[in-house]
Amino acid sequence: MTQQVQDLYDDEAEFKELIDCARMSAANDWEEKFVAGIIDKFERFGRGMYLSDLQHEHLKRISGEE
Repeated sequence: MTQQVQDLYDDEAEFKELIDCARMSAANDWEEKFVAGIIDKFERFGRGMYLSDLQHEHLKRISGEE
């Protein structure tokens, strides 16, 4: 399922914290590129950005939340 960031996070700062943590915790090229792509989309679309369940899971795993 795909949802907008605004549906998943009430506070924009909470999502920014997740992607910042993921960016700093990325352990390989794939993770770095994945997080960079998410950051690019978020900068363009803000909280209206769509995020799939799988993308959300990857972000949380990379950041160490899971």
